[in-house]
Amino acid sequence: MNYRKNLSDLFSHIINGYITNVKIIKVKKNKFLFSILHFLYKNGYIFGFYVNKNILFVELKYRLSGYKFINFFKTFNVLHKKTYLSLKKLRKNYKHSHFFVLNTHKGILLGHQAVFWKTGGLILWKFS
Repeated sequence: MNYRKNLSDLFSHIINGYITNVKIIKVKKNKFLFSILHFLYKNGYIFGFYVNKNILFVELKYRLSGYKFINFFKTFNVLHKKTYLSLKKLRKNYKHSHFFVLNTHKGILLGHQAVFWKTGGLILWKFS
């Protein structure tokens, strides 16, 4: 399955989970979504996730310093065409690099992390 579709499906499940005030959502397991969920967990966007056979269970996080997390997820913009962002472009626009989430050979990184690791990557999504 196309990773863009997987990403869009994951974000729509998360947003629908927030709208309906569900604590845990289910998504189909695949290696790409596992790495995305690990990234979201590591950066504090979700409480956690666990695997049961072919299903990933995602525990949603509802508050951070008074802000609802749905506000963060509504600003995710999944790009519909493959766009590569080079290290040179990331360095040139470093103050805006934190808006991008990239798939690099080092894993899934925020733009400023990619600059630190001196790598470019494929844009997965950006924050509006």
